[in-house]
Amino acid sequence: MTAKILYFSDTGEKTAARIASVLSVCGFTVFSSRCVRHGLEDWSKEAFDSAELLVYVGACGIAVRGIGRLIRHKTTDPAVLCVDETAAFVIPLLSGHLGGANEYAKKLAKQLGAVAVITTATDLQNAFAVDTWAKSQGLLIQNPDQIRRVSAKILKGTSIDLYSDWPIEGTAPTLVHVVSSMNGADVSISYQKPMDSKTLWCMPKNLVLGIGCKKNISSTHLETVIHETLKQQTLPLEAIAIVATIDRKAKEPAILDFIERHRLPLRTFSAEELQAQHGDFKSSAFVKQTVGCDNVCERSAVCASKGGELLLSKVAKKGVTIAVAKQPVRIRWEKEES
Repeated sequence: MTAKILYFSDTGEKTAARIASVLSVCGFTVFSSRCVRHGLEDWSKEAFDSAELLVYVGACGIAVRGIGRLIRHKTTDPAVLCVDETAAFVIPLLSGHLGGANEYAKKLAKQLGAVAVITTATDLQNAFAVDTWAKSQGLLIQNPDQIRRVSAKILKGTSIDLYSDWPIEGTAPTLVHVVSSMNGADVSISYQKPMDSKTLWCMPKNLVLGIGCKKNISSTHLETVIHETLKQQTLPLEAIAIVATIDRKAKEPAILDFIERHRLPLRTFSAEELQAQHGDFKSSAFVKQTVGCDNVCERSAVCASKGGELLLSKVAKKGVTIAVAKQPVRIRWEKEES
C-alpha cells in the first residue's frame, strides 16, 4: 500500500516525518513532499491516482481544494486525511469506511497523541457500519449504492436481515439478524447475485484462477474464454484474488495482459511443484510430455489456494484451459485488531 503526505511549512515537515514513521510501521510505503508554489493541484491529482492514502498536513480548506475536483465514487476514491501542523487533530475527509480513512485516523491519532475527529453517523452512534465491517472481513460490495439504505435502517433503530453462504463466528451486533434465506434479506454474502436489487450484495475475494494455454494465444481469446466460462458457472470475476499457472508461462503476453487489466497477482509454480500437488486432477499425457506435469490449470489453482477445493474443474476451449479453486473463507463479527 502507498501513502503520500503533503506539507506546507517547516513545522509541517516535522509532523509529516512523525506521520510517515507511524504509517511505515502500519505497512505503507510512504512518500512525503513539500508543496511548491502552485503545486497543490498537480500533487493532489498524481497522489489521488496512485496512492491508497493521502495525508495533508495543514488546514482542511487546503485539502478540500486539493481533492475537490478529483472525487469520483466511494468505491474507488482513496482515503484522505487532514492533520494540522501541530498534530493535535486527525480528520478523515474522504472514504471513511470503504477506504479505511476512519480507521487510519484512529490509529494515527493514537500514535501521535492527537484527537481523531470522526463525523460519520454510524461511528458517532456506535452503530453497526456494514461497509466498514465488510471491508474488515475482505468482502467486496457489489452494489455500494445500497449501503445507505442498510445504514439508514440501523440508525433508525430498525433491524436488518443478513444472509451468508458461510458461517459467521461470534455474536451478531445489535439489530442484525442472521437469516437462512437470501430472499428478502437486507444484506447477502454470496457469490450468487440476489434477485432483489435492494439487497446489499457482498462476496469474498478468495478464488484462484488457474490458467494453461498455448504459446502466444490471443489476449482477446483468453479474456473471452475466462469471462464466458465464469459466467456459465455463475462465478463472479470480481471474486478472483489470484491467477496461477506454470512457471514457463510467467511471461506469456495474454496472461500478463489479463492480470494487468484486472490488477491481479500472478503465482507460478514449477512442473515438479505442480505434479507433487495432491488431488483428483484430469490427467493429460500430452500435457505431461509437453510441460512436465499432467495438468496445469487445476494443479496451479489448487497450489496457489494452498490445497483449496476445486470449484471448477478443467475447462478447455481452443488452446486455453482454466480451473478455479477456492481459498478458505473465515468471517467474524468482531474484526481482528491489527
